[in-house]
Amino acid sequence: SFTIGNIIAGQMLKHMNVQKVFLFGAIMIAGGFIGSAFANQPYDLMLIYILYGVLTSMGIGFVYNGILPTLTAWYPDKIGLAQGTLLMSYGMGAFIFGPLVTRIYTVVQWRVVFVAIGIIFGLLVILSTLLIRDPTPEDHIIDVLGNEDGSDGNVEDKDLHDMLSLIHISEPTRLQLI
Repeated sequence: SFTIGNIIAGQMLKHMNVQKVFLFGAIMIAGGFIGSAFANQPYDLMLIYILYGVLTSMGIGFVYNGILPTLTAWYPDKIGLAQGTLLMSYGMGAFIFGPLVTRIYTVVQWRVVFVAIGIIFGLLVILSTLLIRDPTPEDHIIDVLGNEDGSDGNVEDKDLHDMLSLIHISEPTRLQLI
């Protein structure tokens, strides 16, 4: 569902700004964590799968795919470095907070931890909307892809169907999938 969140957020970014996409992501992240904390045992395991596994992951996908094009717009001449730094920060977050949250679980009930994480992460994403914005012409960001007339040249916008049609699956892989 992280990937589905990425796809949906990409489509949403064509029609709205990154702040709104982040707000949707924050609601999903907080709702997934907090909602999971109120699931009752043992019958609500499926509810935890849906709220934590699907809704929270989709919210993280919204946030990730919301920040990625914004970040690369700020650094068009250093796209690889910008994206690599972003990806590294996601990994570092898990590296730092994973053991910390695991330690907290030993002294605090998991439901309380889930509510706290939902509130903290939701608020952090919402607060980040105050700082994140696309560059404007006044920011003097260089245009590395555009032509002198301001057009995008040969860059074409592909929809999801066009992108999926480019995927080539080899015959041995097709056999493994069957």
